[in-house]
Amino acid sequence: MLQLRPRPALAAGIVLGGLAFGGFGAFAGDAPAPLTVTVTASGTLQPSQDLSLNFGAAGRLVGVDVQRGQHVSKGQALAAVDPTQAQANLRSAVANLASARAHLLQLEGRLTPPEHRQSRAARQRAELAATQAQSALQLAREAADSNVAARAAALDRANAKLAAAQADLAAAQQTLSDAAAKVAELKSQAATIQSRINGNQEQKAGLEGTQSSLQTQLQGAQDDLQTDQASLQDAQQRKSTECTADPSGAACSSATADVTEAQARVDNDHARISDFRLRLSSTQSSIGDLGKGITSDQNSLSDVNAKLSDANGAYGEAKSAAQTAQSKVDGATDAVTSAQDAARSGNQQEAQTLLNARDAVATAKVGVESALADNAAKARSGKAGELQAARTAVDAAEAAVANAREALASTTLRAPADGTIATVNGTVGELTGGGGGGSAFITLVDLGTYDVNVLVDEIDVAHIHPGQQAKVTISGADVRLTATVAAVDTLSTTDKGDVRYGVRLVVAGSDPSLRPGMTAEATFTLGA
Repeated sequence: MLQLRPRPALAAGIVLGGLAFGGFGAFAGDAPAPLTVTVTASGTLQPSQDLSLNFGAAGRLVGVDVQRGQHVSKGQALAAVDPTQAQANLRSAVANLASARAHLLQLEGRLTPPEHRQSRAARQRAELAATQAQSALQLAREAADSNVAARAAALDRANAKLAAAQADLAAAQQTLSDAAAKVAELKSQAATIQSRINGNQEQKAGLEGTQSSLQTQLQGAQDDLQTDQASLQDAQQRKSTECTADPSGAACSSATADVTEAQARVDNDHARISDFRLRLSSTQSSIGDLGKGITSDQNSLSDVNAKLSDANGAYGEAKSAAQTAQSKVDGATDAVTSAQDAARSGNQQEAQTLLNARDAVATAKVGVESALADNAAKARSGKAGELQAARTAVDAAEAAVANAREALASTTLRAPADGTIATVNGTVGELTGGGGGGSAFITLVDLGTYDVNVLVDEIDVAHIHPGQQAKVTISGADVRLTATVAAVDTLSTTDKGDVRYGVRLVVAGSDPSLRPGMTAEATFTLGA
C-alpha cells in the first residue's frame, strides 16, 4: 500500500532592501526606479510527489528487483514476499467453494423440476444484472482513470509552456535591460565628447582672437622698424657729413648720439618683432592642435551617434520582444487556469458517473439477494432455511476465493506510478511488516517536479500570494530557477514567539543536476 507524506516547512531568511529597475524603458533620463524589498527563505528541495509503498501483509522477502536511484514504470514489479502460504490459502478457498457449490446443487436437486428451473432462472437473471452492473462500473473506472490522466497531462503541458514562457520573458527583460544600459552609456559618451568639442571650440576662438591681436601688433612693430631704420640712415648720413667736416665738433657729437639712439630703437624693434613672431607661432600651433582635437572628437561623436542609433534600434526590438514574451506568459497563465478548471469540472463529472455506477451495482446486488430470497420462499417447506444457508455458504466461499486471489497478488509489490526509487528498506530473507504503519519498505518519488516549503514572517506574508513569482537558488547544483507560489497557509506557526506562515513553492522546470535534499534559497521581491 502507499502513503503520502507531508513536507515540513523551513524557517525564513533575512529581509533585504535594494533598488530595482522596472518596466520596459528604464534608461538615462527616466524617473528613478522605486524602492523594492526582497525576502529570502531557505528550504530543502523535495520532489512534489512522494509515495510510501508497503506490502499488504507481513511476509519474508524472496526478491527485491529494484535499487535506490532506479527509474521504474507504473505496474512494474518492485519486490515480492514468499507466496507459499497465499497459494495454499487460495487452493483451500477454491476447494471450499467447490464443496459449497456441490452441497447447494445437492439441496437444489430435491426441489421439483419446475421449482428448480424457476429458481435457477430467477437467480441467473439477477446475477446477470449484477455482472452487467459490475462491468459497467469497471468501464466507468477505466474511463475515469484515462480521462483524469489525460486532463492531468494537459495541465502538465500547460504548466510546462508557462514555465518556458516565463523563462523567455526573463531573458527578454534582461536583454531589454542590457539594451537600455547600452543606450544610456552611449548617450553619456556623446554628451562627454560634445562637451569637450564645445570647450575646445571656445578655447580655439579665444586663441584666434589672440592671433589676430598678435598679427596687428607684429605689423605695427614692422612699421616702426621701417620708420626707425629710415631715421637711422638719416642719422648715419648726418654723422658722416658732420664728422668728416669737423670730427671734434659739437655737430659730430650730436650726430653720433642720434645714430646711437636710432640704432637702439631699431634693435628694440627687432626684439619686439621676434617676440611677436614667437608668440604668434605658439598661438598658431595651439590653434592647430585644438583644430585637430576638434576634428578627431567630431569623428568620434559621429561614430558614437551611429552606435547610439543602432542601440536605440536594438532597444526598440528588445522592448517589442519583451512585450511579446509578456503576452505569451499571460496567454500561458490563462491556459493553465483553463486546464485547472477543466480538470476540476471533469473530475467532478467522473466522480458523479462512478457514484451512479456504484449505485447500479448496489441495486443489482439487492436484486440478487431478492431473487435468492424469493427462491428460498418457493422452496419446499422445511428446506428453505437449509437452501438459504447453502447459498450463503457459496457466497462466503466465493468471497474467500476473491480475497485469497487478492492476497496472492499482493505478495508482489508493484509501482503505482512512474517514478524513481528513493529508498529500499529491506533485503532478501528479512521479514517485512504489512501496510498498517511504520516506515515505508520502498519510497517512490517523481523527480520531474520539485517543491520548496519555507516559513515567512507575519510582517512579509501579506505581500506574498499564490501565483507570485520567486527565484530559487540551488546551492549544491549552482542552479537558479523560477518558482511559483502554490499556497500560503491560513494558520500560523509560532516558534519562540515568532509568528510565521508556511509558503509552498512549485519550481518551474527541472535540471538533471537537481537532487532531493539539496539546500534551496527562495527570494521574493516585494513592491515598495
